[in-house]
Amino acid sequence: MTEPKLVYLSGPMSGHEDFNYPVFNRAATRLRELGYDVINPAETAGGIVHLSRATFLRIDMGYVMAAEAVAVLPGWEKSRGACLEMMVGDAIDLPIHQFNWFRGLGSRIDIEGVDLRASYRADHVLSGMDVAI
Repeated sequence: MTEPKLVYLSGPMSGHEDFNYPVFNRAATRLRELGYDVINPAETAGGIVHLSRATFLRIDMGYVMAAEAVAVLPGWEKSRGACLEMMVGDAIDLPIHQFNWFRGLGSRIDIEGVDLRASYRADHVLSGMDVAI
């Protein structure tokens, strides 16, 4: 299999300061430095933050479906949106990778071994969660 070129960046946004845009933007910059084309949800909304979660997810699903791979940021397992993006990516046979600062696409996540629905259904309280990047 060839290395994917167009990567959708996924991770936690809700409950984070500035919707975690700074982390998404740094990760997108790093992936681009490594030669990937990146779909960054912090950029695709054009700075709009007042839409509902459902509206953002509807928009993002189209971007996931256009990608060749999904790269997930730390904390993805506590994000309902990231879990949904991973389920959709897996359903259309996209490789799902941990984001890696050195390689861009780190190790693949075996979706078969992860109960994404349990993560998606869980009550997520992200305030105070520290993502050191």
